[in-house]
Amino acid sequence: MNDKSHLILASASPRRRELLSRMGFDYEIQVADVDERQILLNIQNELHYEDCFYLADASTKALALHKAEAVFLSYPDAIVIGADTIVATPTRILGKPENSEDAIQMLRELSGMTHRVYTGVSIQSRYGKETFSTCAEVTFHPLDATQEALILAYVKSGSPLDKAGAYGIQDMGGLLIESIKGDYYTIVGFPMATVYRELIKVMNR
Repeated sequence: MNDKSHLILASASPRRRELLSRMGFDYEIQVADVDERQILLNIQNELHYEDCFYLADASTKALALHKAEAVFLSYPDAIVIGADTIVATPTRILGKPENSEDAIQMLRELSGMTHRVYTGVSIQSRYGKETFSTCAEVTFHPLDATQEALILAYVKSGSPLDKAGAYGIQDMGGLLIESIKGDYYTIVGFPMATVYRELIKVMNR
């Protein structure tokens, strides 16, 4: 990384921290203070769009943008990265579960079907801003006795409660998945290759 500016990740996600570290950048963490539920509600009211995939894509970019902007206001000489991940079915957007019962219901609902995972990223600096999203498809195993037992054990571990769609592909949630199509790291919540290339563009301006 050059000396133009310092890099800030506007996220508390340990997964995003790990992946950004893998890219070889020095950075600091400043968690964005934004009302995610209100932002989602505003987007839904503004768009009035029946296609949940379109809405999920727009929402994840809006959340990433608001997170980056919130931190950038206090650090105008920095390069700030905001990110957010949303899971969507054709009829529903799945954010983080409210409790264990909600997580169980989400995972049962996803079983036996293909859904999409959208990760939005916003990179802001004094050189401008870039906001984009990536998408991957995930197919869960059918809801049989094995899947049900895995769901209950997974939720009991507590891991699903801080994850969009109530699962993480990188932990025990990977046992629920039959196949994926697209970028694995989009599903994790931080599309490394795309983020790296966009960062390099910003740093070279």
